[in-house]
Amino acid sequence: IFELIPNATFQLAFEGVANYGHGIVIDDVQVDVVQNASTAISKSKTSDIRVYPNPSNGIFTISQGSNGAVAQFEVFNISGVRVQSGVLAKSSEQVDLTRLSEGVYILRLVSKHTEQLMKLIIKK
Repeated sequence: IFELIPNATFQLAFEGVANYGHGIVIDDVQVDVVQNASTAISKSKTSDIRVYPNPSNGIFTISQGSNGAVAQFEVFNISGVRVQSGVLAKSSEQVDLTRLSEGVYILRLVSKHTEQLMKLIIKK
């Protein structure tokens, strides 16, 4: 837990060393921004956001549960290039990524107070 400076940019970096052909995969990273650092300790780390089916043929449903707090989404390819973005207007909404090739993508969900990253897999 650390204090965030308003309007500052932070970067999280992970470094892994592969021995004997073994790799490291980091997935489902979530960053929560809270007003008071003391509340972060008791803040639940579970999320009621679901993305399904995953893997899929490119049609994903994003379900926000009862709070409907996510305002926008972005999808990035494995190189970090944004390939699609949009606004989520309903608590459950379909996202069509069928124009994309098979592979692994990163879904970024952003609300007023949180940002969540999820891995998406497209299999055709």
